[in-house]
Amino acid sequence: VYSGDSLYGASRGALTEVVTEIAPAISHLRARTIHRKLRLGLTISLPARLTATIYRRVPGRTSRRNCRVGAKHGRKCVALVRTAKLTLGARRGTTTFQPRIRALAPGRYVVAVRAVTLAGGRSKTYRTTFVVRARRR
Repeated sequence: VYSGDSLYGASRGALTEVVTEIAPAISHLRARTIHRKLRLGLTISLPARLTATIYRRVPGRTSRRNCRVGAKHGRKCVALVRTAKLTLGARRGTTTFQPRIRALAPGRYVVAVRAVTLAGGRSKTYRTTFVVRARRR
């Protein structure tokens, strides 16, 4: 007895519809500093809530398989120390942010940005690096 067609009766197979949220795409991510203050620019495909995390690249040494800042022995490595975590709202298109955070100390930094839409779609995490230069005397 064939039961896969409505003409022959009900099917025993379960109808499952998978609903996926559309993930926003971030492009043209760029970070720079003006007077040690961060300026963040990006283009986003959908309106979303952005989470930007700023890490400082600090020299460290491997200890117990992890890069640790302040370790005296071990192989040299570069640790990422979280400096700030920001939540920003973005409309669709190109946007520039001037987050109100304290001035950054001179050094190398990484900023990681992720977007979440109201429907729950999550983007990939996008990263870029920038350098805060010491003041000229």
